[in-house]
This record gives sequence, structure tokens and C-alpha cells, in this order.
Amino acid sequence: MKIRLLMKRFFKIIILSLFLTGNSNAGDIGTGEFKMDDWLVDYFQKYIKIRGGQSPETFVVAIDGSYAMYWYCPTGNCRAGGDNAKLRKCEVSSGGIPCKTFARGRTIKWKNGINPGKGKASRIKSKWSKEELVTKLTELGFVDN
Repeated sequence: MKIRLLMKRFFKIIILSLFLTGNSNAGDIGTGEFKMDDWLVDYFQKYIKIRGGQSPETFVVAIDGSYAMYWYCPTGNCRAGGDNAKLRKCEVSSGGIPCKTFARGRTIKWKNGINPGKGKASRIKSKWSKEELVTKLTELGFVDN
């Protein structure tokens, strides 16, 4: 009887912890209007085209577009989460300008009213030329003509 009660409590705690941690990085995604200068498009393309068995993990930007940083997975085995430390590092390096997540993997997460932040519409292909990347970023509202 006592074991059954302990098991119930254990499962309740596990289920509750899954709900509480399931969306822990939602606040780090950028929202609102964000425009990329040409240097930032080039830097984003460098992030997308990482080679040598590596894959892009997280791309963060200062909210004014003046600074950006990215991380990659050395063997393609990315672990989700941990973006708060990345955002703090970006903010320190940018001189205190708040930073937000722009992309995870090859999916642009920033929600600006045009970009859904998920699915095929938000995906970037590593094989795209700069012109194709600029076209996609323009469609999603991140680059002006």
C-alpha cells in the first residue's frame, strides 16, 4: 500500500515537471520587427553552411541588429535548451543590448507577424546561394529590398 502511494506521488512529480519544463525557452525567441543588414545576412549564411559533420544549433542577435553570435553541434547531436547562457553571453559582448534567439538549427524562430517560426515556411537550406537566402529572408520580412 505504501509503495503504491509512493509510486503515485513519483509519477505525479514526473508529469508535473514535464509540464513545467516543456516550454522553458519560449521567452528567448525574438518577436516583433527585425531587419538584417548585409553583414548580418552574410554571418547568418556562414552559420547555416557549417560543414565537417557539424550542424547549426543556435543563432542569437542583439535586438537592434548590431551584434550576433552562433553555436553549432560538433557531431550533429544537438541538445535542446540552454539558450539563457547564450543570450547572456551575447548581451555582454554586445555592450548590454538585449539579445534574442533568431534561429535554432536551420529554422528561423523569430516571430515578426510574417514568419510562423516553425515548419517548412521558416526553414533555410544550407545549399542556398546568398541570393536565395536573401529572397527567403525578404519573404519572411527580415530584409528590405
